[in-house]
Amino acid sequence: MKKLYLCIALIYCLLNASAQSWNINGNSGLTNNNFLGTTNAKDLIFKVNNTERGRLLKTGNWRFGSAVNNAGIDSGGRLSFSGIGTYLVGNNKYVFQNSANPNYGLFFKSSVPQYEFRNGSAVPVFYVNANNGNTTLAGSLKIGAYTLPATDGTNGQVLTTNGTGTVSWSTAGNGKTGANKTLSNLAAVTKVNVSLLPGTNASIDLGSSAKAWRNIYLDGSLFAGTHKIFTVDTVLLNTVLGDGAFLSNTSGLHNTATGYYALANNTTGSDNMANGFYALLSNTTGNDNAASGFEALVSNTTGYQNTAVGAATLFSNTTGNSNSGSGFEVLASNTMGSQNTGNGAFALFYNTTGNYNTANGFTALYSNTTGNDNTATGRQSLQSNNTGYDNTANGSSALFANTTGFGNSAFGWNALNFNITGNNNSACGTVALLSNTTGNANTANGYYALSGNTIGSFNTAIGYSADVATSNLSNATAIGSNALVDASDKVRIGNTAVTSIGGQVGWTSFSDGRFKKNIKEDVQGLKFINLLKPISYTVDVNALNAYYHKNKKHDSVYDNLKKAIPGEANKASAFIHNGFIAQDVEKAAASLRYNFSGVDKPQTEDGLYGLRYSDFVVPLVKAVQELSRMNDEKDEKIDSLQKQFTELKTLVLRMQQTQQQCSPCNAALNASTQQNILTQDVEPAKLASLEQNVPNPFANTTSIGYYLPQKFTSAKIIITDRNSKVLQQLNITGPGKGTVHVNAAAVASGAYYYTLYVDGKLIASKQMELLK
Repeated sequence: MKKLYLCIALIYCLLNASAQSWNINGNSGLTNNNFLGTTNAKDLIFKVNNTERGRLLKTGNWRFGSAVNNAGIDSGGRLSFSGIGTYLVGNNKYVFQNSANPNYGLFFKSSVPQYEFRNGSAVPVFYVNANNGNTTLAGSLKIGAYTLPATDGTNGQVLTTNGTGTVSWSTAGNGKTGANKTLSNLAAVTKVNVSLLPGTNASIDLGSSAKAWRNIYLDGSLFAGTHKIFTVDTVLLNTVLGDGAFLSNTSGLHNTATGYYALANNTTGSDNMANGFYALLSNTTGNDNAASGFEALVSNTTGYQNTAVGAATLFSNTTGNSNSGSGFEVLASNTMGSQNTGNGAFALFYNTTGNYNTANGFTALYSNTTGNDNTATGRQSLQSNNTGYDNTANGSSALFANTTGFGNSAFGWNALNFNITGNNNSACGTVALLSNTTGNANTANGYYALSGNTIGSFNTAIGYSADVATSNLSNATAIGSNALVDASDKVRIGNTAVTSIGGQVGWTSFSDGRFKKNIKEDVQGLKFINLLKPISYTVDVNALNAYYHKNKKHDSVYDNLKKAIPGEANKASAFIHNGFIAQDVEKAAASLRYNFSGVDKPQTEDGLYGLRYSDFVVPLVKAVQELSRMNDEKDEKIDSLQKQFTELKTLVLRMQQTQQQCSPCNAALNASTQQNILTQDVEPAKLASLEQNVPNPFANTTSIGYYLPQKFTSAKIIITDRNSKVLQQLNITGPGKGTVHVNAAAVASGAYYYTLYVDGKLIASKQMELLK
């Protein structure tokens, strides 16, 4: 049976050894009898994703694509297309390219676009614009038997041929004399002997009676009738276009006037440009002005370096200098103000003598008259300002109502919108400090920040909708999204949804003794602490928000702002706090006549109470000091009682010894045994002691001193935490004084206890403080 299996396996291997398989990574050993293809008159088909993509026809032709739309190559190497199949070429590609030199060929350039025939250096020698058909030929153009000249002729020449294919340029004319220059070919209506010089009274025509060039003539200038409309001054280099323009000039240089009576009164002013009806009409000696627009800079007389673009822009300017206006009636009222810049219709409209102002936007700084150094960017920004100075407004309607306020900065839509006389305010954010009218030195940063302030001063709000709860607070600070502060001289960080405030280190409070006066040691300690009622509680966040917002302006914008995210409000309302009730703490302090600074009392009748928990450290320290003093007094009493107890036991022992000597009935009692029993009770308590650790408090290591009696069996010091959990046990040997060292590097800060045991009896226990 094994032999049979072996034979079958051998036959299988031989059969498979003679078969040819095709590998996707290449094949070898191919012959005419070993190939990929068909052995009958059938097409060889190539498919991708079971869809035909190509076919080698049995006729020897190649076909790519579908049966209808394809590109084909026949056995002669010719390329053809069927159906809607086309030969496509990409942008900036050759359509055809020479195989010997690929620079030769037909190229499609997409940036023009155009078809280009290129030479061996890839330079276009013939190209056609694909859109308008304009054609450029680098060499000569041959039409039939005639070759056109490759270069241009001179002015007035025409193309002529010799009749044998040669075309050239030649001069046209009457025989060989050239063009007709005698006017002999004119019609009879126009006689050659008529003077062609026009009269100054426009009485002579050039042309026919029906179509005459009456009123237009040249006399150093171009005239239309009696009106001079164009002049080029080759001496003073002035250019004038327009009736009445530059009418009075005497010695002004390099001026350009375009428009009816533009620069009409200029006498000696130079380097001015006027473009428009009455532009720079009144200018006499002003220099370097540019006016473009109807009546632009119309009143300017001696002002210089002004630029006006727009109808009636800088209309009233007379002597103001270095002003720039662009837009309808920009700086229209300016007379003597200088170095102002206005862009936008009616910008700086009423400015008269104000200087160094910049207005960009429709009616920006519209009402400004004499205010200086203001900058307004945005529609209606600083629109009402008249004498206010050093203000900066960036945003539509920013500082809109400001009239005399100075030193304000507003960035954002409607920022400081209602400010009238408030000074030195800074608002950054949409509708920041929106309602402020007369408040001073406020700072708001964030959308809707300090929007509720009207007359309050020195307030600060940073964050989305950070604000004051009432409109007249002073020196109040709100930091954080929707943070609200409800009293003057108060700081609020975070909103009612905040559940954690912290940082890398603890909060530092002022505590320099050089500046502390009226120092008294009147802090209440244990009595005050015992009156406090520690509690756990949650906060009704929605009710607290309603309290904060009760005095807020209720418009549609604010109603959307005050809606807290339900998830955040619910989370904050569910947060469990540990602490005290401020009213209870106030009552406890009052009962002891203790002026406790930890209660933040409300400044108004219905204001909020608060607690400064850091201030509780002071009475707590006082309480600990009192407890420590009480503990020391207790230890002294215990030591005194212990001493009395030891002396009493010694006295009893002596009495027993005396009794043994005097009483025959007790003769059998072993006095030494009784003495040993009493000594075991007396010696440890009488002689063993435990000292306070040094240093205390300590950072990592401390030392504990002790004293052991001459006779004892075992002694140890055990260290525990507040919960009596044993942290370390130190076994000690040898009588007399000794010291053990404790390493607490791996233990957290806090209070710990150490206790001395001698022969299983507690001798003393003390507290040590670990501070890292």
